[in-house]
Amino acid sequence: MREIKIGVIGCGGIAQWAHLPVLTGPDVLMPEEPTPGKSTAEMMAEAEIVPRVVALCDVREELLRSVGDRYRIDRRFTDYRELLEQEDIDAVLVLAGHKVNYEVIPLAVEKGKHIFVEKPMTGTLEEALEVERIVKGSGIVFQVGFMRRCYFAYREGKRMIEEGEIGQVEALNGRFWSGQRDDLFNNGIHIFDLVQFFGGASDRGLRQSLGEPHRPDRRIRRRQGGKPVPE
Repeated sequence: MREIKIGVIGCGGIAQWAHLPVLTGPDVLMPEEPTPGKSTAEMMAEAEIVPRVVALCDVREELLRSVGDRYRIDRRFTDYRELLEQEDIDAVLVLAGHKVNYEVIPLAVEKGKHIFVEKPMTGTLEEALEVERIVKGSGIVFQVGFMRRCYFAYREGKRMIEEGEIGQVEALNGRFWSGQRDDLFNNGIHIFDLVQFFGGASDRGLRQSLGEPHRPDRRIRRRQGGKPVPE
């Protein structure tokens, strides 16, 4: 087994409830009974790697102290540049939000760190294309956190489509939870990714499917806390 040393940049909610519990928890080393999907531990075992979070970074010192103490991670930085200078760190989780991601990624590539970045990767198409240009040919393993592609139900659905079990797909119907800022950008983006996952659609195909931009139908109402907001 090879140990992969990881640095986490951004200690906010997504780091605390999604990433750190998995990467520091017992499931990494002790898989439970096999399930239709694969546990984190099973996938790690197949790849013959063991992840270990060795450093954290956040500009909020109190949050950094709290999260570091909770997960017993002693190396802490308030400047991501200092974390990226650590030669023993193999990979970084960039969880600082799209406004910061675009600053972090080029330097992480330059320092030879493999990268997992939460979606949205960047705030604009131009920034995303620039990241693509930087990463291509770098030899860096790079992944954006569209984790729903890994859900068993979606993977099974993709298999059924590819093997012709459900016939020609004519339409996809997707819904997402609403109740935070920038709902479509932060949450609805999963729908667009799953369209590509199921159909292999290019950006051109998406534009053809969605048609020209238009005003939302008046029947579509924003929901907050599960309750419709009056128009």
